[in-house]
This record gives sequence, C-alpha cells and structure tokens, in this order.
Amino acid sequence: MPGARARVPRAGVRPAREAAGDAAEQAAEQAEADAAAALAGEQAEEGITAVRRVPWSQVLGMVADGTITDGETVASLMYAAIALGRVA
Repeated sequence: MPGARARVPRAGVRPAREAAGDAAEQAAEQAEADAAAALAGEQAEEGITAVRRVPWSQVLGMVADGTITDGETVASLMYAAIALGRVA
C-alpha cells in the first residue's frame, strides 16, 4: 500500500534507555573516582597529609596564632570570607 507505515515494535526502547542510564551513571562514578585520585596525587605533591572541616571561628584563630602561615592559604581564606560575606 502506498503511504502505509510499518509498525516498529518498541519493546527494546525501555531496556535500551535503562542500559544508557546505567552506563551514564557508571561513567559519572568513574569520573568522580578519577578526580578523587588526581586530587589525592596533587595533595601528596603539595605535602597535604590530611583534610578536615574546621569551624570558621577556629580557622581565624589558627591564622591569628600562626598555625596557618602559608600565604596562599591565608589569601584563599580571605577570598572565601569575602565571598561568604564574613568581611566587608
């Protein structure tokens, strides 16, 4: 018949979408693991042995008492303070 369309079964669409979603999730997980490994390597090169969360008031005290002395770190903390509205 002219103009007639063949009906294509859609049974494979859902599994294909699920497989694509799984592959994307696996790729994202691998990218995150690769980034963490690269960061760990960079930290080792810089002599960073540990990373921890510290309350802002304690960070300021660490700068004031000389615990934090690295100029790049102090400058970074100042930029963060400005961005967070902690200093005017």
